[in-house]
Amino acid sequence: MKMRSFALVLLLCLFWICSAQAAQFNAVGLFQITYDDAYFLDDVSYLEDNEQDYRWLFCLIDQETLIDVSLDLSAYYKGINLQDAQEAHRQEYVDDFLAAYRGGTICFEQVFYAGEQKIPFYIYSIEDETGTSYLAETVSHGCAVDFYAYYLDLSRPADEALLEKLTELLASFEPAM
Repeated sequence: MKMRSFALVLLLCLFWICSAQAAQFNAVGLFQITYDDAYFLDDVSYLEDNEQDYRWLFCLIDQETLIDVSLDLSAYYKGINLQDAQEAHRQEYVDDFLAAYRGGTICFEQVFYAGEQKIPFYIYSIEDETGTSYLAETVSHGCAVDFYAYYLDLSRPADEALLEKLTELLASFEPAM
């Protein structure tokens, strides 16, 4: 009996040690995400790039990937709110976004509904001079929230594993109340 109890305690300890720990980032007044603490959070490197219509928020970096998060407040997004939009307006947003993109090749991949409120993120694959990446974007009240995901090895193409990391992070997205 002692051996069984010891084995159970040991198994529980191993499970606790091996389970992924979670951390949170709160973009005050905007949203909150939960991420695996295997990521390093950098929320200072590109603050000097902020402008009136662009705000870099943070990036998450692990051994292979980087997920860069920013806000786009440009006039392009004025009046757009994807969560409440009818399907025709959502398609118009995608068509306009694809037509306006400059700097490489972009393809619409899918809509991912994030968090408990099912916030629609439109996911695009991008190929440009720096390599391939994914962009997940949602727009609410004229403000776009952008999550760019790419490999640190820029020669490595964006693939299903990268998309899975991105959607795993998006799944925890909760807007501020």
